[in-house]
Amino acid sequence: MMKITEKELDILVEKEKKSDNLISIFNNAVGKFFFPIIVIEIVASIFIEFVTDINVILIFLLFILADSALLFLIPLFIIFRDSVKVIRKIGGNFKDSITLTSFSIKYGSLRILHANEICSDKYISAIDQKLEEEKKHKFLASLNSMKASALYMQVRFTEADIIVEELRSKIETVGSVFTDIPMHDIISSMRKNDDRAFIRAIEKHKDYIEQQKNISLTYGINYAFICAYEHHISNDNANALRYIELAEKYNNVYYKILSERSTKPYKESNTMRYNRAAYKLEKANYLYHLGRYAEAEESLEASETIIAEVECEIPPIFKKEHNQLLESLSSIKIHKSQEQIK
Repeated sequence: MMKITEKELDILVEKEKKSDNLISIFNNAVGKFFFPIIVIEIVASIFIEFVTDINVILIFLLFILADSALLFLIPLFIIFRDSVKVIRKIGGNFKDSITLTSFSIKYGSLRILHANEICSDKYISAIDQKLEEEKKHKFLASLNSMKASALYMQVRFTEADIIVEELRSKIETVGSVFTDIPMHDIISSMRKNDDRAFIRAIEKHKDYIEQQKNISLTYGINYAFICAYEHHISNDNANALRYIELAEKYNNVYYKILSERSTKPYKESNTMRYNRAAYKLEKANYLYHLGRYAEAEESLEASETIIAEVECEIPPIFKKEHNQLLESLSSIKIHKSQEQIK
């Protein structure tokens, strides 16, 4: 059985806190010091003109060109540095780091759209448009991987499966880094409630996911979520509940870290809200299977409160799982009422 301890997650929390998160630092610095720097450069331009007789406008333009170069090159370096770290941990090579950096820069807007739209038709349409324009095989693989994930959340399993099988056939040419087949196998089986497929996926990709859990706090949280499901299908709902509570706890810790890093008021994305609601829903499911129906109903209601805050289309997978659990809890209530009448 898979396992992750609170101590391991605490270590990942400390790593996350110590992470320099250079992009955030850079963005905050730009926002804070942009106008003071411009003022200093104007004053410096005037002084240099006075000393050298070079035109003040020309000097200021040179400063602006230098600023523009730095504004472009510094984020590029940071993204590349982060890509190298990720690729090194999941078994890619230096060339993969360059490819991942290029992909992150070119398709950063899609990640922002995902944060706001989760898996909506708008998000999938945006991916489709990029797929029509893209020619590079590894970029196409990553885009298709993103689309498959969204389709699974939309409960469009057949369409998603076709994409994943096509990606599987291209692993030799584009590499596993850009197809994410192991996670597709695991998560899709969970979405479908296909316990046998889940067990096969865990056995097949055990080394891969064990390696991934220590990459970062978010990977550790996802690992705890998968642990919960594995214990659930083994009828060990007590440990399933323990793991989902771990995932929920450290998910909240992660968001707290993000908010503390930001110099501006931190706004939770729709994807973040959905994740919180999904943990509450999963927790309600495990409580239900433990026979703790009142607590299950309370957790279900909490998930409804959170999902109501989502400002885009609610993922169909959430609606499906929510309605199934609601129906089960309603059946219990009806059964109890009938017993009282007897």
